Amino acid sequence: MSGPSSISPRSKVTEFTTSTITPRPHVGKTTKSLLETFSWTVLANPPYSQDLAPTDYTWSRTCNDSLKEIVEFEDGGAAGIDWLIPAGADENSPIVIFLPGITGSTYDSSYVLHPVKEARDKGWRCLVVNPRGLGGVKLRTTKTYNAATPNDFADIVKLLNNRYPKAKKLACGFSMGGMILWNYLAMTGEKSDLNGGMIVSSPWDPMVASDSIEAPEWAQ
Repeated sequence: MSGPSSISPRSKVTEFTTSTITPRPHVGKTTKSLLETFSWTVLANPPYSQDLAPTDYTWSRTCNDSLKEIVEFEDGGAAGIDWLIPAGADENSPIVIFLPGITGSTYDSSYVLHPVKEARDKGWRCLVVNPRGLGGVKLRTTKTYNAATPNDFADIVKLLNNRYPKAKKLACGFSMGGMILWNYLAMTGEKSDLNGGMIVSSPWDPMVASDSIEAPEWAQ
């Protein structure tokens, strides 16, 4: 798999985004349902507003019903992916892949666990990709996760596609997880093996965003 130095992220991301903002006529009903549901759930659902009392699910901040799978990479590294599978699901049931933000995992990211639970309640299989060294899996090599190198995510998508070739697959990335996702989409284009993608609260230009965050208040 070619590294990020072999692509032009800015131009390809712009091209990909422009071509996918308008709904395509060939998008299936299942994919449309997934995208519409997550647009509502993540961005506009009242349970996520700040003026409501926390639920038991919010207090736990963990996904106790999940099943952890360890994915090992060619360089000796490993990542933990956590499954939440609804009753009655089969090998062709849709799969929603979640990528948490920086340092996020199923252990501590309620912003991921809320939509995971709602997707599971709709009968969709959910998968949270915990980056290397997070989610209860120790770091095995000197290589950590990096938003500019989506190779680990690409390996996981390939694994899922080989295992469940007929299942619809949608990816949803939050913040840095969104950066990994759009880098992957820019790198693979129409060959992404995903039926849809959704990016939430991810900076288009990480350097500008970082400079803004780190600048003193008087300089802004």
